[in-house]
Amino acid sequence: MRRSLSLRLRLAILVAGTILPLIGFAAAIVYQHYRQDQRDAFARVLQNTRSIQLVLDREMQGIVSGLTVLAGSDSLSRGDFEGFRSRAKAFLAQFPDAPSIVIGDRQGRQVFNSSRPPGEALPPRVRRESREHVFQTGKPVFSELFTGSVSNRPIVTVTVPVFRDGVVVYDLSFDPPLEIFQRIIEQQKPGEDWTLSIFDQQGVNFARVPNPQGTVGREASPSLFAVMFSAKEGQSRTTSLEGVSLLTAFVHSDLTGWISAAGIAEKTLVAPA
Repeated sequence: MRRSLSLRLRLAILVAGTILPLIGFAAAIVYQHYRQDQRDAFARVLQNTRSIQLVLDREMQGIVSGLTVLAGSDSLSRGDFEGFRSRAKAFLAQFPDAPSIVIGDRQGRQVFNSSRPPGEALPPRVRRESREHVFQTGKPVFSELFTGSVSNRPIVTVTVPVFRDGVVVYDLSFDPPLEIFQRIIEQQKPGEDWTLSIFDQQGVNFARVPNPQGTVGREASPSLFAVMFSAKEGQSRTTSLEGVSLLTAFVHSDLTGWISAAGIAEKTLVAPA
């Protein structure tokens, strides 16, 4: 003979039957809101990354314009490097950290270095395919991060051709202070829960927030490195070098070949959910 259920158990079943569907419905709504917030966050991150790239390209285009004017100066066309020195110093005066201008020939010999006094013997330049590209195409190029042969510090260079009678006879290189790139991303950082970086063509950091001192010169985190060359721009969940889960976007520059990336901490979305 079946026992009749107690009143307490009956009430519990009634409450569970009423509340559990509501809980499930509420959980579904919360999840949908989370997914929408995630899509919105990815869109926001991508937009911020594009903004960084635009500011970076505009800055580099201005530098290329200034270097092109220098490369066309009368003193260089005459091979008068000491007469060119004052022009170079005037250009460099607008930048911090004592950058330099180097002029070399196709064989990799330095014929002028603004950071060294006249008459001083100059070491051979580090062989770089980007410089050879200048002689082959007659167009500006932007280098990967490398260690300068004279400065002995990590640098990137912007290189433009020096023409004589329509032929490229020298390349003129300028190493913009890394502080310029650091300033760009610090000004573009929306909040403390963001990670921003600028990478060279091989995925090596040369500007970053947070922790630039410990990350400049290092490759992107493995999770970002695995996806950042898959497309011109993209989005992905990644883990930062500090171990923070991020919603990340990256954009490749058509001008420089450098890569901008930005990520917002995923906990910013998960915590409210």
